[in-house]
Amino acid sequence: MYHKKSAFAARPRRGYRQFYRRAAVHAARFRIERSSGDSVVRILVSGELDLENAPRFRREWQFDCDNDVEVVLVDLSGVQFIDSSGLHALIAAHRHLGDRLSIIASAPCAHLIDLTGLRRILPIIEG
Repeated sequence: MYHKKSAFAARPRRGYRQFYRRAAVHAARFRIERSSGDSVVRILVSGELDLENAPRFRREWQFDCDNDVEVVLVDLSGVQFIDSSGLHALIAAHRHLGDRLSIIASAPCAHLIDLTGLRRILPIIEG
């Protein structure tokens, strides 16, 4: 017996297309720029530091753990949104880099850091 396929089975569902389109736009909004001097590395982060982008941010500062860098300055002044994954990446950076880490926080980042009580732990520079 021959079963005719539905006309809808051949087309992908709309939800998937919209999801991938949103993911591509979201990834385009996140940017990391790195500049280094003699003993200072500046990591400029802009966009959204969330579950999707936190691993990329971790790779940037983990590179500095192995090098002889005196100061790692993480500039979050361009970050509009941060979630718990982003906060966890900042805490992990502080654990590994210790006193070598300094963070410049944007208003949304500073607000979340204050809400969670991490200001007393993380080396925040008002920016």
